Amino acid sequence: MLKIRLQRVGRKKIPAFRLVVAEHTMPVKGRFLEKLGNFVLGRKKETLVLKKERILHWLAMGAKPSQTVARLLNTEGLKEFEKFIEQRKQVPSKAEQKALEEQAAKEKEEKEKTAAEVKDQEVENKDQETEKKDQEAEDSKTKEEKKIDQEVEKKEEAVPEKKEEN
Repeated sequence: MLKIRLQRVGRKKIPAFRLVVAEHTMPVKGRFLEKLGNFVLGRKKETLVLKKERILHWLAMGAKPSQTVARLLNTEGLKEFEKFIEQRKQVPSKAEQKALEEQAAKEKEEKEKTAAEVKDQEVENKDQETEKKDQEAEDSKTKEEKKIDQEVEKKEEAVPEKKEEN
């Protein structure tokens, strides 16, 4: 696969770059197929010299630009390179990350707390249901006992009491 990428040239602490087309497996400072331009970072002014026709030719041949080259060419006014630019993900700072972790921990704690409350409520409801059933059972027993007691009283009234003779 062909890549349009920057190749660093220049002296120590004075960077300059070539815009080249190379096979993606070749080393950065290795062989290239064609030089497409220069990019010089000066102290006062940056200069970018491009062969736009050749760049478009290599794009038509299937070459893909690196992220940096795509951004450079997009700022130069070549709108064909917008599709090659991937959006950078913004990494939160350590303080923001810590705040997000604390917030997540609080939310998790609240969920656990509400889950515990729901379980307690369910247990309490079950306890109330069992108490009601027990009460109903007691009430039914007492009703039966009352009926039995009433029957016994009726029988006692019907039977005359024998006086004990001594």
